[in-house]
Amino acid sequence: MVLAPTVSALGLVVGGVGSASASDVDVMAYSCQDNEVCFYQHSNYTGSVFVPSELKYRSAVVDFGIRNFVNGVNTDNAVSSVKNTTGWMFCAYDRPYQKNLMHYLRIDTDDNFVGDKAHLNDRISSVGPC
Repeated sequence: MVLAPTVSALGLVVGGVGSASASDVDVMAYSCQDNEVCFYQHSNYTGSVFVPSELKYRSAVVDFGIRNFVNGVNTDNAVSSVKNTTGWMFCAYDRPYQKNLMHYLRIDTDDNFVGDKAHLNDRISSVGPC
């Protein structure tokens, strides 16, 4: 069983002033915590988020096809930005079960898949330690 992040985007909106619509929730970004790898549905670290607990322990997520963002949308080939706040480098693959290496998620870095990295947008299918 995979647990959602402890603070969802919805929780951030509810804690604020005023009411929030569903589109507000989708736009507000989850703030990636220490020792997490946060996969965002949209560029610039916005939209819904997927924070797999496996990566906190330097394990792997072998198939994004069976995982979802907090908003329920499937994560396979749907990630547009990533924050890695762990002390480990991870390899991102465009096929399940860590096949076809396409990118390194370096230690304590942010990756926004736009501009010169646009070719990586919506392609991650699995991630594991390098």
